[in-house]
Amino acid sequence: MISYPLRISLAGAPCSEESGGSQTPAGLAPHQEVNVADIALIGMRVRLEPLHPDHTSGLMSAAADGPFEFSRVPGSLAESFHYIKQARSLRKAGGSLAYAVVKNQDGEVIGSIRFTRMMKWEGTPSESSVEPDAVEIGESWLANTYRRPEYDIEVHFLMLRHAFEAWGVRRANFQIDTLNQQELETAESMGAVCDGVLRAHSRRLDGTVRSVASYSLLDVEWENARSGILRHLRELDQRVTAPSRESVLPLTGWTHQG
Repeated sequence: MISYPLRISLAGAPCSEESGGSQTPAGLAPHQEVNVADIALIGMRVRLEPLHPDHTSGLMSAAADGPFEFSRVPGSLAESFHYIKQARSLRKAGGSLAYAVVKNQDGEVIGSIRFTRMMKWEGTPSESSVEPDAVEIGESWLANTYRRPEYDIEVHFLMLRHAFEAWGVRRANFQIDTLNQQELETAESMGAVCDGVLRAHSRRLDGTVRSVASYSLLDVEWENARSGILRHLRELDQRVTAPSRESVLPLTGWTHQG
């Protein structure tokens, strides 16, 4: 049995299209894009590895395990190569940082996630530092086989943990399709607060117009949110029956690896 620290859980606010909030949340304008070091983020079930050409075939295999209603995924080896190449180009420009989600147990690539925006605010003390003041997390997807809370929440936890504890960001933001019930539940289970809904924000993969719910966590909320996430992960772990339980790393596995 994994031993998680238990403290308190911070409940997230429900977010519906009726909640309004048609303005972009304050402080998210990318005043200055940043360039930070590539670091693998190690969890219990998975690790997040900066997206690399070595992930090409694994990413394609994960993308073949659909369907994907809300995420754009590569449909062939060539598309997987282009997907990674494009992500790495954005990485060099300092605008985003994409990861492959890799199982610790066997090294299988099971999805992807990224910091879609990394922003440094004007007037920030020590502007010479490279760490962002705010981030947006998105473009996350998991192979259907692993589209379960224990994986989805851990992946997002690793991103949040790195943003708040390694970079010291002031705010982490998510923008989620209002029809994507699983990701809405994930955001709320992590203690994220609904800032409102951006109506008629963009188009879905099928061409229909989508609205997005904007959620955020602040640095002053992270300690409680972190405890709540770890508590939830423990509860999820306890629901896994012994015969189907995967071997996972001990709690000390929550580390950053350079």
